[in-house]
Amino acid sequence: MNGGSRQSTSPDAVSPAALKSPQTQPLLSRVWQCFDLDKFEPVSDEGRLVERSRKLIEENKFWAGIVFQDVDPAASRPPPFVKYKIRMDIEEVERSNKAKDRLWAPGARDNPFNDLRYVLGGFVYLQDMLDGGIIRVHTSQAQPLGLFVQQMPYPCYVNDAAATQEEHKRSRLIKTVSLRSDFKPHYLILKKRNYENKAEEL
Repeated sequence: MNGGSRQSTSPDAVSPAALKSPQTQPLLSRVWQCFDLDKFEPVSDEGRLVERSRKLIEENKFWAGIVFQDVDPAASRPPPFVKYKIRMDIEEVERSNKAKDRLWAPGARDNPFNDLRYVLGGFVYLQDMLDGGIIRVHTSQAQPLGLFVQQMPYPCYVNDAAATQEEHKRSRLIKTVSLRSDFKPHYLILKKRNYENKAEEL
């Protein structure tokens, strides 16, 4: 075996020298114009953050805003307890003005499109990054800590097949009883009409 360096013979491989050539520089500069790497934008207070985020939401360019509370900008280290808020578009996360769906049904809130919006919108990932950064600053350790996230409601709903079967039976029984109770007034009206018709014939 040859112990020296091997060059890739793949036709798709691009050498660093080719990227620096005068022919590819204009193409690369045009491609880089499609990427916006300036993702962080500081603001003076939360009011300005909300105002700016509304404009960015209209352009579909806003992900999240972070508000650090009770933090002195001139301090060299953060306080022992760091409070922060994550502000996101309401379409990307769960609404926080209700703790239960209007049309509630027993079951785990595990629908990936309707229920796991904290995950789909990236809220939990951003919270994980912030918590990890704060912990690293306080402990001076780069080793990541394990986090456990629990989807609301807690404790998790456990699907019980026997209870679900009983629920279906009760539901069918209630529908049958309500159907019969709906028919009873009509039955009494028809019965009365029938008696009146027979009385007239006599």
